[in-house]
Amino acid sequence: MLDPFVTSDGGKRIVKYLCTKFLIGMLAKTMAAPFEMAKMIKQDQFIKKSLFGKKRNDKGYTDLSTYGILLKLYFDHGLAGLFVGNTANVMRFWPTQLLNYHLKDYIKAMFPKVDKTAAPGKAFIVDVLSGGAVGAASLLAVYPMDMVRCKMITSTPEDPISKSKTFGETMARIILENPEQGLLSLYSGYGISIAGIIPFRGMYFGVHDFLARHNPFREDSGFVGVLSKFLTAQVAAVSAATSTYPLDTIRRGQQEYPEKSAWEGLQEV
Repeated sequence: MLDPFVTSDGGKRIVKYLCTKFLIGMLAKTMAAPFEMAKMIKQDQFIKKSLFGKKRNDKGYTDLSTYGILLKLYFDHGLAGLFVGNTANVMRFWPTQLLNYHLKDYIKAMFPKVDKTAAPGKAFIVDVLSGGAVGAASLLAVYPMDMVRCKMITSTPEDPISKSKTFGETMARIILENPEQGLLSLYSGYGISIAGIIPFRGMYFGVHDFLARHNPFREDSGFVGVLSKFLTAQVAAVSAATSTYPLDTIRRGQQEYPEKSAWEGLQEV
């Protein structure tokens, strides 16, 4: 099927790899979309009531448990209400993976080569910094999609942006509401996002390497070995996400209130 478009075997392998990653990522993000939405709504309620001290319509959420939020979304909007903004979330996965794949080696080549055996500490720092640079570059390309998704989920009935029905309309309204910033209004919170990438990568690599070294089943090639490696990766990801979660909340706050700075958010927290 790829023959008319990609002739080399190496090119076919790359395309198949990226397509596989995209399909798996699309499925995973779609399955997790309701829980991600519940998380964003919880952040939204905290931001509107506490973070920046503005009382606004809270859409009637009296039960802010994950179950309570999902139940209200389902009864108010049906099954589709649990997947608002998922298209934007899925759309950004492909360019993210594509950029990560192509930029990883290029950016890492800019950093000094360090022998992991001779200087593990320096090698760790290089991995974190180069990984953070790759993450920042790919995020630059897809950040507007996250901004649109946030607005689609958190806008209240009195917000003009809530009248937008499509991805394109929402993006246009974000720009029109902030004429001084123009296209930069789509990047509110980008700075604090970059600030969160470095500690996220550091925590992820640190926890993952520690658990991998102490994993008693790391040499097992069977089901137990595969499961132990999967759990190691999940624990590392959860640890990293938890450690940088406050920065993620501030990012959401800046997306909702572009006039506020990250420093103001940090002071409020």
